[in-house]
Amino acid sequence: MTTLNSKDAHDAASEDGGAVAMKAAHTDGETLYERKAALINVELDAMGLGRYQNLTVYQEMNVKGGAQADIFTAFSAGLTVGAFTWGLLVDIIGRRYAFNLTCLLTSLFGILVAAPPNYTGICVLTALCGFGLGGNIPIDATIVLEFLPQNRRWLLPLLSIWQPIGVVVNCVIAYGLVPRYRCAETLPSCRAVANGAACCTRTSNLGWRYLMIVCGCITLGVFLLRFAVFTFFESPKFLIARGRDAEAVAVVHSIAAFNRQAVPNLRVEDFQAIDHEFKDRLDDSLNTGTSSSALGVLKQAFSRFKHLKGLFRTRIYIYLPGIIGTAMAAAAVELPGIGRKWSLVFGAIVQGVSMAMYTQVTTLKASVGLNALEYIMQSFFNAVLYGFTPEVFPAPIRGSAAGLCSTFGRLSGIVAPIAARPYIDGNSNGVLWLACGGIFVSALFLVALPIETRHRTSY
Repeated sequence: MTTLNSKDAHDAASEDGGAVAMKAAHTDGETLYERKAALINVELDAMGLGRYQNLTVYQEMNVKGGAQADIFTAFSAGLTVGAFTWGLLVDIIGRRYAFNLTCLLTSLFGILVAAPPNYTGICVLTALCGFGLGGNIPIDATIVLEFLPQNRRWLLPLLSIWQPIGVVVNCVIAYGLVPRYRCAETLPSCRAVANGAACCTRTSNLGWRYLMIVCGCITLGVFLLRFAVFTFFESPKFLIARGRDAEAVAVVHSIAAFNRQAVPNLRVEDFQAIDHEFKDRLDDSLNTGTSSSALGVLKQAFSRFKHLKGLFRTRIYIYLPGIIGTAMAAAAVELPGIGRKWSLVFGAIVQGVSMAMYTQVTTLKASVGLNALEYIMQSFFNAVLYGFTPEVFPAPIRGSAAGLCSTFGRLSGIVAPIAARPYIDGNSNGVLWLACGGIFVSALFLVALPIETRHRTSY
């Protein structure tokens, strides 16, 4: 596909009208949808980036051995169903409603995870929380891609920077709550002793529950801010895919006003002119090629749990460098000869190597260092992946396609704890070698991937 430089296209549109200007920016093989999407791209490219585009149980519950993996399986199951369900809904009800609903579900069920008195209830609510989160992840990238100027698509991998930041924030909150409000680690579960014996009770082990409530409230706060502070517009590309041209034009004009940019040249007449060109193919008009002294108290409390202080501090050492990985991804995807594909290959191989090396760890420093390296590359890989996937598909099916891809990934998340269960019970390095094998196999498939979107127009 050939495209105009954003400034040149916008200037041409100012002089001759949008429809006339775009005659020099398309090829004969383009569909009606692609022609209209190109007009959206011109306006977004011209206005550039602006203000609009600028998240102890086992001891209490007496959960042991392989059963500890059940909560991860439940969460992955929720993520899988969520990715599939919301991936379809986002192309039906729109990006705006789908995003807001997934935020609401994630926050509500996240808070409710703190309520159940038994491990089964916790796993069920964790799965429901995953249902919301699993849908939100592919929607995020879809929304951001459809509002970014073409020359700023390298920013898409930076969306994943919030993952390591969120983990660090979570660790800080946990550091302040879990050690202070938890039962002594030597106490057995009340489910494993006779009545009246000293044990880890619910009331003495509220720290992890407070953590879930606080994190859920943060997500709920973000959901509410969407209505009180920031107006979230529907994607104009979703709107034109649904034949709502006038609304798409209104959104582009609203974004320009929000960004304090000049009034766009795009108007409904431009779309109508394209409709006229395609009048003999209206039945297939949107075909895209596929089917549609408090401080003193805290210090005293933390002094009783020095090992936990070290644990949370170590977590921050491991996860904070993940920000480096997302920044590396944003740079790597635009490197000549590297792009999206080879960035994914590189990220997968280094992840696998770091896991293999971890099997030989004998010191705490080596453990923290290799964990940090693995998480840097995990953040790098995810940042590229979540940016690359929606770029491959056009807007009319982008949500469904990205959701389906995410579903396949989540299915492996369900299988992984089950496959690793014998190694968990045996306390061996088998879990790490199993993960290494999976990563290296995925790297081989990525080498054979025949797609690169670095210089390809996003419709």
